Amino acid sequence: MKKVFLKYRPQRKASFMRGRCRWSSLSEVQKSFCFQALTERTLQFACAIFLLIAVYFLHLIRTEIIMADTIMQLQKLYVTYFSRPADPEGLQFWNNALINNPNMYQRISQEFSESPEYQSKYANMNNQAVITTVYHNLFSREPDPEGLAFWTRALNSGDITIATAASEIAAGAQTADRIVFNGKVAAATSFTDHVDQPNEIKAYMGQHAFQLALDYIASIKDLASAAYAMDPGVIDSVISTIVSDAGMSAVSPGMAQLVGVQDFNPPPLGV
Repeated sequence: MKKVFLKYRPQRKASFMRGRCRWSSLSEVQKSFCFQALTERTLQFACAIFLLIAVYFLHLIRTEIIMADTIMQLQKLYVTYFSRPADPEGLQFWNNALINNPNMYQRISQEFSESPEYQSKYANMNNQAVITTVYHNLFSREPDPEGLAFWTRALNSGDITIATAASEIAAGAQTADRIVFNGKVAAATSFTDHVDQPNEIKAYMGQHAFQLALDYIASIKDLASAAYAMDPGVIDSVISTIVSDAGMSAVSPGMAQLVGVQDFNPPPLGV
């Protein structure tokens, strides 16, 4: 191997020397032109790399914005129809459906309104009691006489139904009611974000766990209570209670069906 190396070494050296000779034979103008061409190519390459990186990060940012927007929309539906934060698995299911087809929002809203979890909230109630309960769930207050009369008439006449009452009233919220509702949605989003451990995800399922989460959302009555509810320590305390109680309360089988997860087949894109 040593002889082979020595055999080829003169050729490598000769090639190197020829390169030096060629460079030395160039005029200063030619050398300057070579440097300029090399610099331009380097800049072009650097710009291309920069653009690729920029496009990649813009795509990531756009994806994060879309996901944050769809998650917020879904949390509004969970608060509107169920008065609680979304469970992580249900949120992921509906979020994937909504990202794949943005036209799914109304369909998801309909699925929620027809779910047993929503319908059971207003079972055996007269129309006035339905409106009063919706106000409690959305705004944590008694309905004003005018609002109660208006929405009860709408329910009596069929302009709205029990399935659409909560979404219609939430959409019409003004000033203080809008602040309370948005506070509930923000707290629900933070709550679901904190349910991130396997035992927490498993525990946050069933009537007892949902009731604790519902009580947590119901505690929000204004900006101050919303800020308090979003404190990480408060959220973790509620989740800890849910986890500790999970072994003492039966988890109803098939609770995921309450929001149509197992039975629902998303329609094709564009529907």
